[in-house]
Amino acid sequence: MRNSGSIVQIRQIDGPSNGMSVCGSASCEVEALVGLNDSIDRIKRRLMKLTNAEVQLTPRLTPYLTSYHFSTVPFNEVIAQVIYDVIGKKMIYNTRQSVEMTM
Repeated sequence: MRNSGSIVQIRQIDGPSNGMSVCGSASCEVEALVGLNDSIDRIKRRLMKLTNAEVQLTPRLTPYLTSYHFSTVPFNEVIAQVIYDVIGKKMIYNTRQSVEMTM
């Protein structure tokens, strides 16, 4: 999913069993860092293509925030110059939002 600017990573895998039995079910929780030009629904659809399991947003008391982007930050020129002086590269903005999904 990197081509969309989004990053998805596994947060937790759960497959409980009793004793030495093979687990009857398993779940996986992933965290999606949603890129500026991507959406939660698009990521959910891509995850659904990877599995036959249900994919849903993890319930929260507070709503997930939409991504946001600053065209500038305080001391933008100073920070950009320090980055260029130290590593020789121009400053690049990365914008993401974080959501959790359960499969």
